[in-house]
Amino acid sequence: MLSDHKFAVGETRTLTGLIDFPEFNGERVKITGIREDGPRGKAYYVEGRIADEACNWVYEYRLT
Repeated sequence: MLSDHKFAVGETRTLTGLIDFPEFNGERVKITGIREDGPRGKAYYVEGRIADEACNWVYEYRLT
């Protein structure tokens, strides 16, 4: 699948700059899917502690 997303499914990235869930900043997550773009841009489904405890997707600009 071609897309203009910065990251690919299967990559592991670090969460950064989270405001609503700051306790997860610095956590590593695995990208499990590309989510429909939201009002703030491109987004991904992820797995990791944040998905288990808070939400299962994040915006692209919150990943490094």
